[in-house]
Amino acid sequence: MSSQAALQEALGHHQAGRLSQAECIYERILASEPRHADALHLLGVAAHQGGEHRRAVTLISAAVEAVPGNALFLNNLGEAHRALAEWQLAAACYRRCLSIDAGNAAAHNNMGLVHVAENRSQAAEASFRDALALTPDDWEVHANLGDVLARGGQLSAAIACFQRAAAIAPGFAPVHVRLARLLLDRNRPLEAGESFECALSLQPGDVDAHVGLARALLEQRRFHEAEAAARAALVVEPEDDSAPLWLGYALFHQGRYPEASDAFLASVRRLRALGSHANDSHPTFAGMSRSKLQQDMEQLRYLVDRGRLPREHHHLLNAYEEFAERHAGNTDRTVMLQISPDDAIAPYFNRLVIDAPEPVIPGGALNPDLDAQAIESAFHSGRLGFTQFDNLLNGKALAALQRYCLEPSIWFEMKFHSEVGSSLCNGFCCPLLLQIAGEIRAAFPSVFGEHLFTICWTYKYFQDESDGHIHADNGAASLNLWITPDESNLATDAGGLVLWNKAVPDEYFDATGEEMMHMSQALIAEPDAEPDYVSYASNRAMMFRSNVLHKTHRLKFRDAYLHRRVSITFLYGKPGKSMT
Repeated sequence: MSSQAALQEALGHHQAGRLSQAECIYERILASEPRHADALHLLGVAAHQGGEHRRAVTLISAAVEAVPGNALFLNNLGEAHRALAEWQLAAACYRRCLSIDAGNAAAHNNMGLVHVAENRSQAAEASFRDALALTPDDWEVHANLGDVLARGGQLSAAIACFQRAAAIAPGFAPVHVRLARLLLDRNRPLEAGESFECALSLQPGDVDAHVGLARALLEQRRFHEAEAAARAALVVEPEDDSAPLWLGYALFHQGRYPEASDAFLASVRRLRALGSHANDSHPTFAGMSRSKLQQDMEQLRYLVDRGRLPREHHHLLNAYEEFAERHAGNTDRTVMLQISPDDAIAPYFNRLVIDAPEPVIPGGALNPDLDAQAIESAFHSGRLGFTQFDNLLNGKALAALQRYCLEPSIWFEMKFHSEVGSSLCNGFCCPLLLQIAGEIRAAFPSVFGEHLFTICWTYKYFQDESDGHIHADNGAASLNLWITPDESNLATDAGGLVLWNKAVPDEYFDATGEEMMHMSQALIAEPDAEPDYVSYASNRAMMFRSNVLHKTHRLKFRDAYLHRRVSITFLYGKPGKSMT
């Protein structure tokens, strides 16, 4: 058989996906003709398709050396380099290819993908548009351009790209999923739901499509259907981390708080279970701040003193004290203390040592004597979009919430060196908290009622501060609550919140941390900027538009476990949603 006939036979196997048979024939050709350019090239392509990208580079480079002016060889060599994240080498190959064949749409597209990898969005957009000028019906290029435009915030244009891609390739489920996500980002949940359903009709086992459909249905207030979609995702992938989140929201908005709490906590319990080593390498277990060390030691002493720590965990306090003694020379709160797998605390650190969610309060958690109508009126008439009021919770709910912030293992977050924190999706969740979130939404309908519950979080402070972090919340309406007893506060004129008559624009929430800081400082430096100070009081609530700039006021609390300042925030809705 001639080498040309053998090459055609190999190519038939290759195109049918029978790579091993094709490779055998390519190698047989090369055994007799080592510089056979087509065999070298196609064997390299097969190696690339099989994941052997370095071997592919070697083989296709030899083909290019044999035939330097072959544009196809150069484009595929670039693809092998791109698979190895060798961006500059890949780009050089595409440029050589285009110098030979300026109309090679694949090379323009691949050059765009290199620009994407190098975060050169404008150059990527130009390359994708060059490719589309040559092949206007290539759905993959439309999708690639859509991704770049979306990252640049051009959501309407990105949606148009994905709509075109979906029209060209209606049978490709991932395009419908990507389109649907963009539609959700543009607050178009009905159209998003239709796109997710289209994807599921093509690929019923697509977990992302089931989860996305749950979110779209939730935003349409179709809570029972959202629940079904989230449960369908969990049937396909029982350990998916995102499906329980949307299941939790669907159950929450049906008032099924214990079930919702279990759903929100499902991923947390899997990650942080005692005795499980599957996630030992997760960053959350690698180190702790000084404040986190102090929190854990104070909590352990508190639990031991009250007989609330299971006997099998009593050795933990000694293990923590030994760890603290080893690190006693390092008093800098900004430095993380590294935890070795050999440390006695390692199997317990940042895990659910005590998992004791507080149940719902029968009869309600909010103070029945609240004048909700007057509070709402004060909120809407205030120049800051803000009002404060006392005694949000009834006595039983306040005591239960204080207990919840003292006893269970919930303080897993260390975003700031002088605080520990937690949030809805990372352990700060129980039926009582969800009951409070739901009752707030029902009690103040003109402020929260049109908005979905988004998240709640908490911070506990371990160091007196003179100046908090100025920021805005990523939502429509917020309610902040303090629960530490009043006698813990040593500065009765402070310890609370500072709010400005300045609201951030929506683009604030897409900015980097440094950009956010500069935007905040610029706003409060404007001539008409005025701060409003809210002094601390236990069970005092602050209701405000989430985009209003605010910060924690200077703190001076008693230095003991029972007296740490604890703040809780409930957030509703999305930025840019008006409140009537």
